[in-house]
Amino acid sequence: YSSDIAATRLSTTTLRKMALAGFDHLLVGFEAMTDRLLEKVNKAHRFAHNICFLKLTDKFRIQHGVNILMGVPDEAREDVIESIQNLHYLRFYPPGARGGLWIRPMFLGARAPYETAMSDTEKDQWIIDDAYSAYGFLPERIAIAGNRMHLGAFRAPLRHSDLWDEFKVLMDAYQKAQREYLWLARGEEAVLQERCDGEIVKESTLETQYCEVLRVANDRVVGFRELSQKIRTAFPDLPEAKLKDIVCDLKSEYLLYTDEKQRNIISVVDTDGCPPLGSERPSSSTTER
Repeated sequence: YSSDIAATRLSTTTLRKMALAGFDHLLVGFEAMTDRLLEKVNKAHRFAHNICFLKLTDKFRIQHGVNILMGVPDEAREDVIESIQNLHYLRFYPPGARGGLWIRPMFLGARAPYETAMSDTEKDQWIIDDAYSAYGFLPERIAIAGNRMHLGAFRAPLRHSDLWDEFKVLMDAYQKAQREYLWLARGEEAVLQERCDGEIVKESTLETQYCEVLRVANDRVVGFRELSQKIRTAFPDLPEAKLKDIVCDLKSEYLLYTDEKQRNIISVVDTDGCPPLGSERPSSSTTER
């Protein structure tokens, strides 16, 4: 079976049931690699949900299709730069690794929200796509008589093509690399070992509080309030400021993703293999090779 699924409804429980029911292909409105770009195309989900989608489809070996849009009308260079930086969160399950990946300009037609807000000068910059439109076959006197976007599909002009070229090169590199991770118990410490093409490239030693944060945010996207409530069942005396520091530390190591306001949090790594730890462990540390 195949199906579309709303990214905001993704969870380990849901995808496990879908896999058992025979679903082997899912499509989600992925669209972008940053929260700002997702907001600009009016998506209800955020980048944390995209991470969750790729992580869980990889876990349950479900094929997926992913669209990434270039040239969103309000796109800024900072948006594309952040998209490049965010690729590292997806290093263990890059888009397209288990299915189709399409990185393409945004298409626009008549009466779309962006179309109604654009000036005629802005509309004239959009490029006719002959594969999806009859506009190019019309006589010029007809073609220029009215809003040409009523006559077919037009694709966005790329204002930041240099950055998108860099994005594609890096995406290709992540797809070709064999990246994996392994949870180890080293004495009374939990160690996350990352490998690239068989070589150990990084080891992170995590104390129990750090592991528990990853566990709470493992199966679905959670907000900071829910994270705090669940963490306090195991660590009732943990200050909120310390918990926020832990979240930021894990994000800086690309082991967990959170937006700036910590409203959408997801573990990048699956904690099913994380060894159980006691209540007191050394502080977390990271070694890169």
